[in-house]
Amino acid sequence: EKELVYTEIASKNPELISEDKLIISDDIKENEQFKDEGFYRSTNGKIKKNDYSNFINLVFPTERFYIPLWYNKENYNRIDYKVSNSISIPNTNMIKTDILSNIKEWLLYVYLETEVQLLPTDNIENIPQELRNKTLRIPIETSIQKTITYMFNTILGENDFKHSTINRKRQSISFSSRSLFCNDIDQLSEGQISLFAIGLSIIKEWDIEHDNYTLEEIKGIVIIDEADLGLHINYAHYSFPRLIKLFPNIQFIITTHSPFMVSGLLDCYGDDIDILSMPDGTKINDVELFEEMKKARELFNSGIEKQKEQISNLKSELDRLKELTTQVVVYTEGETDKILLEKALAKLEINDLQITITPASSGIGNNSDSAIKAILQTIQNNPSVSDKTVIGMFDRDSKTSLNDISNKKIELNKEKFIKLCDKLYAFSIPVPHNRSEEDQISIEHYFTDDEIKTPNKQGQRLFLGNEFYKNGNCINESEDFNFINARKYHGSIKIIEHEQNSFVTDKKGDGDYSLSKQRFAEAVRDDIKGFDSFDFSEFNKIFDVIRSIITDSQV
Repeated sequence: EKELVYTEIASKNPELISEDKLIISDDIKENEQFKDEGFYRSTNGKIKKNDYSNFINLVFPTERFYIPLWYNKENYNRIDYKVSNSISIPNTNMIKTDILSNIKEWLLYVYLETEVQLLPTDNIENIPQELRNKTLRIPIETSIQKTITYMFNTILGENDFKHSTINRKRQSISFSSRSLFCNDIDQLSEGQISLFAIGLSIIKEWDIEHDNYTLEEIKGIVIIDEADLGLHINYAHYSFPRLIKLFPNIQFIITTHSPFMVSGLLDCYGDDIDILSMPDGTKINDVELFEEMKKARELFNSGIEKQKEQISNLKSELDRLKELTTQVVVYTEGETDKILLEKALAKLEINDLQITITPASSGIGNNSDSAIKAILQTIQNNPSVSDKTVIGMFDRDSKTSLNDISNKKIELNKEKFIKLCDKLYAFSIPVPHNRSEEDQISIEHYFTDDEIKTPNKQGQRLFLGNEFYKNGNCINESEDFNFINARKYHGSIKIIEHEQNSFVTDKKGDGDYSLSKQRFAEAVRDDIKGFDSFDFSEFNKIFDVIRSIITDSQV
């Protein structure tokens, strides 16, 4: 129940950024200085360092790698090539894992060797007075620095890459271009680090044994497994092929799952590349034949069809909304909410609320609350589509946040209701007087526990998570029940949802004793014996919120 906020802002003008210009501001958008200089990072929130050990179980960092089957300690010790006059064979371990640390120190030395040109200024009028009649030391790029600059510009697709002098205390060197600024190579994105480190590693290994060379002179064989790892689509399609083409006399053997990379390689190399579709080894010259491309297209098309269906459902719902005669419409997460609310209106004899209660269409979102959000956000973005007062009613068993009329993100559970725009509102059902677990409430909790546990003729009923131990055994030893998914619900009052295949059996694993929310609501609606004397008084809390919203809307 803690929150960590990490903010990283890039600048429109990286050249103006320096350490003393970092901006700390809660409202960056309104900060005029940011619009020119920008860049800052901040981390804040309630999370402390010790908290991580309590709630993070596993971390898979981007630098993870697997060890090849043939790779063991004996091989590691034997992989040491120091043959005199060797070409294309590295002096260091041939397997490059933590490649960034392998090239950082070398890169610092490369820029430490910056050459200096002495320039006498004499008494030249167009230079500052304090620099006249002096000899200036003008740094100029060495051959290898020019090579690195050319490589960086090629990868970035730019021509203004620059490096600063080395920071002696931090042992770092700053980089900048039109699209990036960083005080150290560690601050680059994972994709940039991956590309730069591969290119720099190749240059470094050749540089150990050679002087005054060009990229065309570097020879050898380089194997890159899963070359697309960590690369943005643009880097995979554009930058990676141009990186390896900088080394025309190196044979690259790479593996990739990315159709974007294959497409970029074909565009860059044409016939000068062999692409084999594994595992059958079929040679392909058309990215359309790439198996991953076929799968990507299938997934893309299925996503488009699903999106079309959702848009169609949403349009139908908005058309239906216009045709309603009542001026207030309450959207619920599901059919059971509608059934129980309408039953409560009748039982409590409430006549002052002329409202239409309707469940959000399941075709609009992946689940019921996202369906409501889809409707609300559509109206919020296009207020003219409805002249009704529209209210989205959410359960409290999930933390839902929406942007209010001032575009501020608000967590529904913390407010009575929020106004999204004129005549558009949302709220989480309030906590009943007989409950304390604010974040577990669904509409069934407006009844007492005894009422919730009412069995039907078949002996089936609703169950609460706190009726079971983590191992699935029933806490009440007099009851012969077992729940296999108890760990998910343990200790909470959340209702075990039969609709999600959460069946309660006897202790032998036989039978099905759990009742669905739908059948429970229908039993209440139809006044089935045992379900016909429930107390609906707590539902007044929901209707009071709706009254407050209607009043606000009229004002």
